[in-house]
Amino acid sequence: MKTILCAVVVLLACVTLSQSLTQTWGHRFPDDSLIYARNVTVTPKAGRYPSQTIQYPPKGYYTGKYITAIQVKDNEKKRSLFMSVLKRGGPYQKVASIELLGLYGKGFNATVMIYGL
Repeated sequence: MKTILCAVVVLLACVTLSQSLTQTWGHRFPDDSLIYARNVTVTPKAGRYPSQTIQYPPKGYYTGKYITAIQVKDNEKKRSLFMSVLKRGGPYQKVASIELLGLYGKGFNATVMIYGL
């Protein structure tokens, strides 16, 4: 019985975190600066799962700064219910790859902000 209860609690936590308005990795410090920001709008297409991959740094762009925090914000008032996944890199590294995945047949509007030192 305890195993089933623990599994249900973990499942609910995962669903809640994946559908939150803001996803954050790392921690912002007082002397951080915004080193990269991008607004991502994906239009709905019938019969498809929308996705978008954000690479930092973009090709031909190099800052040499370490990432301290990554924030992904949902810009829709009615929650567009997308999921963000940190695929590679992240806080305390110089690179990051973030994948945004939407619901079947739905679009989304998000902002990806990367802070660093």
